[in-house]
Amino acid sequence: MIGNVNTYLTNPGSNNPQKVIDYYSNSDFEYNIRVGDYCKVTLDSNLLYWISGIVVEIDEEENAFSIKDSNGSVTKISCDNICDIQSGEELQDCL
Repeated sequence: MIGNVNTYLTNPGSNNPQKVIDYYSNSDFEYNIRVGDYCKVTLDSNLLYWISGIVVEIDEEENAFSIKDSNGSVTKISCDNICDIQSGEELQDCL
């Protein structure tokens, strides 16, 4: 399982700050996910309840983000409820 998943604002004082989801993988690589990136999120320790899709919104104040799945449904996820997360980059490395 991964460690903490957090959202934050890069370059908060700049004219073009970006919202980012940040986490470390099982192998201690740091990953950043931005709006428009694909990811898969597991919400239970048994790895049975998961959601995958495109990140459509990041709310750094609530430490949460929203994913749009292949059916077009948007789900808001609190980072505190995540058991595991994988970025599109990480998923491609597994193939």
